[in-house]
Amino acid sequence: MKPIEQAIKLMFYSTHNKQHIFSFLGINTIIALKILPENLQLTDIKFAATNGIDYLYPDSYKGNSIKGLIKFVNTNSKLIFVNMELTFSNELKLYTHDEIEATYYFPQKIDYTKSINRLLKMYNYNSSSIISTLTDNIDTYLTFKQPDILENKYLTFDEYLNMENIKPQQNKYNL
Repeated sequence: MKPIEQAIKLMFYSTHNKQHIFSFLGINTIIALKILPENLQLTDIKFAATNGIDYLYPDSYKGNSIKGLIKFVNTNSKLIFVNMELTFSNELKLYTHDEIEATYYFPQKIDYTKSINRLLKMYNYNSSSIISTLTDNIDTYLTFKQPDILENKYLTFDEYLNMENIKPQQNKYNL
């Protein structure tokens, strides 16, 4: 796969309830899915997608594979997947929001490094260095310059928004 030139806007790592939590601002649903093993099976899927006129809900997707879900999302590319919550057979959970944010909940029994390495390498990051920095800065929002230069640390997401002069977008679809 061709490397993606843009940077991931914000990265976050935490642990909670025996899970490793990684969150990335600046990646879409397709990328979030592509880093996972294709043979992983979906056990639960919830989503809402719209363009303001048309709406899609989980009953419109009949499959249980990552490959099938990627095809489904691509087929409906004119819609924004506002919220998506996926649970997989290995208890991994993936949440995406507004086609720009993805959060992975890896149970402690799962080695997350292969998937997170794949994501970071897609964006031209030195993945081992970034993962190390993330895990050393638990519960802190970080921005990086490629390949692995730590630019900023934020204690909260709101602090990031304020420091970067970003106004939170109102979800105009009320989903």
